[in-house]
Amino acid sequence: MPHASDPPPEPEATLGSRLRELVLGSKELRDAPVTRAIVALNVLVFLACAAHARSAGAIARMPQDTMLVFGANLASLTVGDGRVEALLASCFLHFDLLHIGFNLMSLRSVAPFVERSVGPARFFPLFLMTGVVGSAASALVGWTATERLSAGASGAICGVIGAAAVLGYRTQGARGPLTTSMARWLAIIVALGFIAHFDNAAHIGGAVAGAVIAASWRRGYSYSPRGQALVVGGCIALVLGTGGVVAWRDLTDPYLFLGSDDRLRIAEGALAEGRCDVAREAATRALRLGRRDRVTVEIAGRILVRCQSR
Repeated sequence: MPHASDPPPEPEATLGSRLRELVLGSKELRDAPVTRAIVALNVLVFLACAAHARSAGAIARMPQDTMLVFGANLASLTVGDGRVEALLASCFLHFDLLHIGFNLMSLRSVAPFVERSVGPARFFPLFLMTGVVGSAASALVGWTATERLSAGASGAICGVIGAAAVLGYRTQGARGPLTTSMARWLAIIVALGFIAHFDNAAHIGGAVAGAVIAASWRRGYSYSPRGQALVVGGCIALVLGTGGVVAWRDLTDPYLFLGSDDRLRIAEGALAEGRCDVAREAATRALRLGRRDRVTVEIAGRILVRCQSR
């Protein structure tokens, strides 16, 4: 039995306290402001996606249309239709609670150390650039092979791990504990990716980019307070600007979420009404999606030829 002078037992952690712990974390995370902001932004975007889906089940599996609205990476749109903002926007999107939970716990495990080691002005661009490279690798694989909807911070996280491996190599050598632990972590991620069919293109692309970026860092160099503020401010502007472009395209591009068939139907209807400007745009946008089957090419080609003669 507890003694009368014993302190009262700790109350059971609530969901709210667990979320606060995830976002605020330990002292290590509180000493890494960029990492903390990235974690918070991922949580906020996930909650916004769930609110957009208007379904309690969204946290178990986010609807595809919601993911696309918020900027998920689909090769036919990203590469074919020029939706390049998805390369960065998709790094802050997650498909379900397990997806975001695993990624944020991984981020918390490695990012604070890297941010404290190199400073926010190097860490923030590292996270964004490796995320974009990972997304680009995923989009190119989807464009040339099997297309898949891709999202998540894992490409950027692998970039941070790759950078940590290079830092370990520089300070401890090839067999140092940091180098080997980061290399082992990356190997496990890639192996799980092949087993569970995760997006290994993003993982490998991000990791390679992180290693290359870290290798380019000059030892002993540090940003002035003004330089650090400019770099971090620029990164914040880039993230916010990307979100703005995603929202603007969602609101102003009538073809964005239409497939080739729907775009061709619009083109044929516009041609019949004599609106060649609309017909040309819709037919061209149909061809951009990468579906170059004979029927699509014939219909789009006929529309474009007829519009040229008018």
